[in-house]
Amino acid sequence: LTSAVLIDDGYISKIKKHLGNDKVHIKASTQTLAINLSKKKDLRCEDLYIYTAPPFQSNSPSPDEIKRKQGYDKNLQKLLSVKIPTTWVREGRLQKINNGFKQKGVDPWIVFDMLLIAQRKNHDVIILVTADTDFAKIIKEIRKTYNIPIFVAGYIERERKSKFSMSNELWESCDEVIQITKNDFFLNNN
Repeated sequence: LTSAVLIDDGYISKIKKHLGNDKVHIKASTQTLAINLSKKKDLRCEDLYIYTAPPFQSNSPSPDEIKRKQGYDKNLQKLLSVKIPTTWVREGRLQKINNGFKQKGVDPWIVFDMLLIAQRKNHDVIILVTADTDFAKIIKEIRKTYNIPIFVAGYIERERKSKFSMSNELWESCDEVIQITKNDFFLNNN
């Protein structure tokens, strides 16, 4: 049986930072994560969709902004060079709000790809890596309309309102929940 794994890179970035003791992101492979999550459910990951946003660039980019963009482009080329699983990258954008940034335009890509995968029936299971409750209703509708199992994977702390809690609504919308562990980011864990 095959899977398509859809990963919100902003969410994974928060997990990697948390696993690096909130100081530095662990150096870990997104492709390996997708493969290992699939293996946990005896599935073969054939397609990986990564939803991300390039670093913010002001009208006159600073040297730091230019350096971040070059690093992003280099990492993107590395991601796309991997042939198994086939990797697709969907880009939104970063919006600067006060002194912080918010990823925009990624959720519609996730919904689009879930629908496309369900309609094409070219995978047995969709694995969505997110903790975003906004997807609960669309997950229910896609499961019902297209009769395709959807698993949600997340780094879950069962404490209510914790940094990595998952809402009951999201938990109940899918067929199964897969707990992400630090080992899932590395080869030979399963």
